[in-house]
Formats: sequence, C-alpha cells, structure tokens
Amino acid sequence: MQIPNRLTKGAKVANSAIPSGSSSSVVPEKRNKAPKPKSIQIKFVRLRSATADVTILASGATFNHVKLTNSTYADGTNQQVASYPFQTNGYDFARHFADRMSTPDRVNFLSKHWIEIVVVVGSNPSALLAQMYKLGPDFAHHVKNLDVKIQLPPLSQINTPLNLISASPGYKLVEEIAAEVDTYTALLKLNVVLSMPHTFARGMHDSQLSHVLPFYQVAFTKWTFKYQTPGMRFPDISPKGDLERLGQLNDKATLGNQDGQDEM
Repeated sequence: MQIPNRLTKGAKVANSAIPSGSSSSVVPEKRNKAPKPKSIQIKFVRLRSATADVTILASGATFNHVKLTNSTYADGTNQQVASYPFQTNGYDFARHFADRMSTPDRVNFLSKHWIEIVVVVGSNPSALLAQMYKLGPDFAHHVKNLDVKIQLPPLSQINTPLNLISASPGYKLVEEIAAEVDTYTALLKLNVVLSMPHTFARGMHDSQLSHVLPFYQVAFTKWTFKYQTPGMRFPDISPKGDLERLGQLNDKATLGNQDGQDEM
C-alpha cells in the first residue's frame, strides 16, 4: 500500500512542491551598520558605594573607581557605558601603584585621591601593615588625604575597664597603625573614624572612644574625629560631647603615663 504524500527514495521534487514565496537559494539579509560615534570621552569616577578612592584592608588594597565611556553621535545622541576594570580578579592595585607607576605619577595620584585604611579591631595587625608596606616608600612620603576607619565590634566585646584598655589587643592594633601613620610626612588632611555596628543615643561609650587615643601621639595634630553607624553612607563629625569626653580621656591617659614614669 502506498502512503500518500510520502516520497520514495530517489524521487525528484517538482518546483511546485516548494512553498510559494520561497526560493531554493538564501539571500543574506542586509543590515545597517552601527553608526560610529563622533567623539568618545573616557573618565574615571569613584564608585557610589565607596567612601574613599583607595581602600586598604588586611586582605589587600582596592581602587574604588568605575570607568565611564561616553559616546556622542552625529545626530546629537549620547550613550554612556560603565565598566569595572579595577574590580576584576586580575587587577592588583598595590602592584600597579608600586611597580608600574613612575614616582611623578605616584605623587600626582596621591595628591588627587583620598586613601582609606580600615582597621578591624580583633584582626591581626601584621596582615594590615603588610598591605600598607606593599605600596612602597613613595606612599608613606607623599600620601596627603587619609581616612583611618577603626571598625569596632559590638560594645559587649570591648567593654573593658579604662585602666586595662591600653593593654587590649584591639588597642594595640590601633597603636601600631597610628605609629605607621606617624611616618607619613606629607599629610594635609587626616580623619580618624570610629565605625560602630550599632547606633547610640547618649554618646559613645568610653571603651569605644578610647580606641582613638593612639592618634594623639601622631605628629600631625590637625586630624578630625568622625563616626559612622549603620545607615550612614558617609562618616560625620563626632558630636561635641564626645569630642570633649575624648579630650578628657586623653588627659587621664597622659596623666597616668606621667605618674607611671615618676614612679620608675
């Protein structure tokens, strides 16, 4: 029995069998080429989520900039494309800064950008210092605008009697970082920021404020004390009451050191 409409092997197909409007040869579709931009402008700006241009952590240093490419076309339209070349795994800011930039380039870079050192209380100081040293001697000699952010754990973890705080690991960590900052001879602006994991209503606790005291030993005395809590995009100037209390704590610490020296 022959099955209708089924071709036997070797049978030829008549032209009438090809659907109307079709052709046995394919004609490539003509496509308009994308217009070339009349001009291209490239700029680098800080990421909106960043509080500084460069952040130095115990895990490494990051350059917090995004690349914006703005193309202008003949009809007057503009197109902006963002890319993130400095956030890829293959980019090492410390190596680029120390090994690939010339000294004039490093000096110029540091004159225009804010640097942020994040001190996580409870972490190993040697890891953070190692990242700072990777940037080389030009960094220490020419950094001008610096934030030192002291990230505190919950108050319950650092609530120590005042006479014992200076011996705590967290305080010792801040001391080591402050001593390194003291070698930065070109500073123009320095902010010391207390970053706390909770808000407060009646002023900062003495155990929190005390972690700022090592910066009273830094030769650059025109530093600003700021604070940051959850929900704050940028740090703010510390309230007057906290500034006064910090000064009182420093006076007590200074007096205690003098008394200790007198007894020796």
